[in-house]
Amino acid sequence: LKAWTPICRETVKFEGEFEKKKKKIINLYLNDTEAYYVGLFGYVNNASIYDVTIKDSYISGYQYVGSIAGYAKGSNIKNCVNESKIICSKKYVGGILGYASDCTIENCSNKKSINWRIVLSNLMQRYFYLDKIQIKIRINFKFYLAFKKS
Repeated sequence: LKAWTPICRETVKFEGEFEKKKKKIINLYLNDTEAYYVGLFGYVNNASIYDVTIKDSYISGYQYVGSIAGYAKGSNIKNCVNESKIICSKKYVGGILGYASDCTIENCSNKKSINWRIVLSNLMQRYFYLDKIQIKIRINFKFYLAFKKS
């Protein structure tokens, strides 16, 4: 696996177009349990991302973790596939996007496990948000929770 630093994070957002033309990105390695905005892209804003497959990779972070992008706002994500393991230590995790707001997501799928590691307390927070997202077709996914003892 190849060590990877996400393209753009919170202070610098990716605002362009990225198309992989059905080729696969393989062997990415992101392992920082204290990192926010983790994925191929850390933060995308008004971006278009098409035909991207992330395969045989390991993506692990603290918050906002997804294979394509940790955080997406006002973006179009189309024909993207995750075939890699995703691990999140806190919240906002997904196979394709960790968090999405005002996004259009078309024909995307997650084919591997998502491990969400949390320590339960007396107060449970909302961990999954859909804010003005238009999903044009059903997104297939498997969801797993992993709890660790403190």
